Amino acid sequence: QARSDRRALLVDPSSTPAEALPWLASFLGLVLDDRWAEAARRRLIAEINTLYVRRGTLGAIRRYLEIYLAG
Repeated sequence: QARSDRRALLVDPSSTPAEALPWLASFLGLVLDDRWAEAARRRLIAEINTLYVRRGTLGAIRRYLEIYLAG
């Protein structure tokens, strides 16, 4: 059970260690920019599936900017 709990922490962008964020992002086809704030990178990972579906739309671009600027 403990191993399962630790594994769950690694796949949650809000709880995974900062050094594991690029690893987690890679499962989603995402390459993170280290210049972004850690909070912004976590939020981007959490929302990338929704953003990908809406890619190219004004709403998605606006959300990317919100995530980046809030970070």
